[in-house]
Amino acid sequence: MDNKDIGEAADAVEEKDKAADAVKEEEKAVYSYHTFLFPFIWKTTADITIEQFLSVLAVKEKDKSTDTVKEKEEEDPAGSGSANKKSERWLPYDWEERQAIDKFPSEGWMQDYQTYQYFTDSANELLFNCKEGDTVRCFYYGKCLSKSRTGSKTGKYIIKKGKDSFSLTINNIRLNVYDAGIAILILELENKEYCSLDKVDLINEYGRRVNYPFLKPFKSYKPEDSHSLCADSIEIQFDGVSAGNGKVNPFKEDFLETSMKIRSSQLDYRMKSNTLEKEDKIFLKEEPNFIKKHTPIGKDDISLTYIMEPLQTLLDGAGQDNDRTFITTNSKHMDDNSQGNKKRFYIKPCVDDRMFVCCIVRDNNLSNELKGIGKSEPSYLIDNDKRLRVYECKDVETSEDCVTFVDGDGETHKVKIKKNDDGNGKSNEVENKKMILKKM
Repeated sequence: MDNKDIGEAADAVEEKDKAADAVKEEEKAVYSYHTFLFPFIWKTTADITIEQFLSVLAVKEKDKSTDTVKEKEEEDPAGSGSANKKSERWLPYDWEERQAIDKFPSEGWMQDYQTYQYFTDSANELLFNCKEGDTVRCFYYGKCLSKSRTGSKTGKYIIKKGKDSFSLTINNIRLNVYDAGIAILILELENKEYCSLDKVDLINEYGRRVNYPFLKPFKSYKPEDSHSLCADSIEIQFDGVSAGNGKVNPFKEDFLETSMKIRSSQLDYRMKSNTLEKEDKIFLKEEPNFIKKHTPIGKDDISLTYIMEPLQTLLDGAGQDNDRTFITTNSKHMDDNSQGNKKRFYIKPCVDDRMFVCCIVRDNNLSNELKGIGKSEPSYLIDNDKRLRVYECKDVETSEDCVTFVDGDGETHKVKIKKNDDGNGKSNEVENKKMILKKM
């Protein structure tokens, strides 16, 4: 056997190992499902039409003569024959396709069946657009169809916060566009790796944030203090690589770095206006290259209605084509409607700093514990700690925020859930919480 044969044999073994690992990954039980919903207004002025917004999305149109989805080609006004196919991102998911029995027994078709049976005709019209008219137009993201050679899904939603990193599989990315002038971007994710309720809480808390809920005063320069409620970064990947082009990755939001740039802007302003405070001078003496390292943020880089870059890029593809309009959430751009040769389309979020979250946790041990198997009553009704743990998860509480719950007498209680480490890896609730619970 020569070196070439040895190399080919080694490659074959490596491919076989990868396939085996992929099969093992697929066979792992899903611990939790996480669905993030981002609603926004696309009809921000009365003269905007749904066709204008759909043109920004780069959808694939259906050829009614053949009932197939066709590629939409760029216009070639010069008649040079050099028109290229555009990189359509969004595929239509219409009523005819969803009700087709030849889709049975696919998981998606069965979910549609359950949904259709449950809701009324009026609700189904909004969910499926199952009547004549265009009440809602449903799409799914084309790259979600991409699978590896082993058939495993390749899309990842990656959340990083401090030492924690969560890589969730993307099951689907959907978009419902309503003729009323709103739309909902839906991220459907699954988790097989992080099998504890604490990890689920962190995924929901940091994965849902699309913007800073507030900007702290710039007196503390610890990085973790600048954006305590946001992830350090959120990134979307397909096929194991970032979806961005060049040095800038439009599918990644770096909240940590942006907060550093905001600080740099503050320091730069104070230096130029000769208003540096004592803490500023001490910090700059310790970090003399801070402003140079973290370029001050530009006026167009953040706004009151800003949302994280990955969501905008899912919609518009980061304006990769020269003639392609791209999404902006900065209302200033409504008047300044171009950047170079790329137009801007303004959308307005319908949420604050957080997306809506739907979460299912599949944990038999936890379920049995909360139900109190073998006891007279479910444990979460008689055990205050378990009751609070349920509310922490339901309300996505991961910090020192207050949990509100109602006791058996109908009394409402607000409880501080600050936790202290007892040195054994366990956390105990602070005393004032126990005192409140004793009154119940």
